[in-house]
Amino acid sequence: MPGVKEIKNRIKSIADTQKITNAMYLVASAKLTSAKADFATFSPYSDEVHRLIREALSDIDSEDCIYLQKPEDAPDAYLIIGSDKGLAGDYNKQIIRETEKIYKENPQAELFVIGERIKSGLKKAGVDIRADFDFSLKKPDDGSAEFLKNYFDTLFIEGKISSLAVIYSGFGGGQAYKVSRKQILPIKLIRESEASNTGCEFLPDRQSIAGTLIPIYLKAVFRGIILHSFCSEQNARMLAMKNANDNAKDLLNSLTLEYNHTRQNAITREITEISGERKQS
Repeated sequence: MPGVKEIKNRIKSIADTQKITNAMYLVASAKLTSAKADFATFSPYSDEVHRLIREALSDIDSEDCIYLQKPEDAPDAYLIIGSDKGLAGDYNKQIIRETEKIYKENPQAELFVIGERIKSGLKKAGVDIRADFDFSLKKPDDGSAEFLKNYFDTLFIEGKISSLAVIYSGFGGGQAYKVSRKQILPIKLIRESEASNTGCEFLPDRQSIAGTLIPIYLKAVFRGIILHSFCSEQNARMLAMKNANDNAKDLLNSLTLEYNHTRQNAITREITEISGERKQS
């Protein structure tokens, strides 16, 4: 049975760890609040871009737009978005499991990975990833979306990939998060009956306007995805740190009780020994 000193040292160690996990919870909470504010500002713009691209593409033949065609003799591509840091529960594990599933179904696919934790997990699992794709998503800013749009747009236009889908963790606003798969390229053709008819007139024509809108649309899609992923990561880290804090509180309560009992027993034992010595004298 551990003594008073050992229990006291353990209580101090857990309390010190709890300070760290609580600080990480507050940092993740602040990042999530900031990202959610960015998302709220970005959403109306994104919705309008999506509406316009739906209407612009609603009456265009796929043969007239390269973004609606799937190049032949090129591999499918997947962009996997995770985190560089851990301590976020099973946030990265879920994404890794989904990626392993995709790799088994399509071992010829090109996998582009963002996040050191994801890269490490996939390498351990023997999954081949695109080694020359070196991009770290520090924060979901406009520059990151611009880079991703330009990078994959070039690969698609040059016929080096036949499609692009993104695997990421979507954010629903609550504590739960789930892995999502979203196809980016080729763009799904939307017929006029499926598009919202706002009566817009496209001048000089729909095809010209679509050509201008598509780069804006792709950038908006990437921006929305990385915002979702970032929010989900911070939410997962907050939940993990909250659970760690709750467990630490329970453990501290248990250890404090054990410490008090052990200390009381030690005091009682000392009093008994002193009483015994006096009687003998």
